[in-house]
Amino acid sequence: MNALLNKTPVDVGDSAPDFILPDKDGNAVRLYSLLRAGHVVVVFYRGSWCPYCDLQLRDFQHRLADLHYLRAQVVAISPQLPANLLRTQTENHLEFPILSDVGDEVARQFGLFFEAGDRLRDVYHDLFRHKLEDANGATGKKQLPVPGTFLIDGNATIRLAHVDVDHTRRLKADKVIETLTKLTPDGVHQSQSVC
Repeated sequence: MNALLNKTPVDVGDSAPDFILPDKDGNAVRLYSLLRAGHVVVVFYRGSWCPYCDLQLRDFQHRLADLHYLRAQVVAISPQLPANLLRTQTENHLEFPILSDVGDEVARQFGLFFEAGDRLRDVYHDLFRHKLEDANGATGKKQLPVPGTFLIDGNATIRLAHVDVDHTRRLKADKVIETLTKLTPDGVHQSQSVC
């Protein structure tokens, strides 16, 4: 199923790799700092040009209050340049951070990186009038992350993972909320030992 991927993605029970990425304003956001406050849902998406990505991000925005109640934050990560993140945030009315992973360095750490061949890039251009390098910079003209969503607990342990090379199949916010409510009887994970 994941034959396109360059390596096996991280999975449930694994420790999430730490990262520091810029948001749309250039502010550095560190995963392990966010984990001090509780759970973090990390959503890797392809870009503002992808309608399936927009649908998934809007789904998480719609359930954001429920996620916050269960002490979970959401961050979305795209290979787009920081200047191109604003479109996604504005058009989808997102109230959670969108982070720029130019060059797909963090996507590589999570095992989501793949090279987009000439044929796939031609399809994207024909369908979306989109060149990867326009949104992602020159270093991103041949690469994309496979969409992936991870629920990471306060100890940096991955509690839920969804990765699928079929970009139309995405993890719903409801599934994340269901998993969060099972972590402890009251749905709140108390341990926060990440540095």
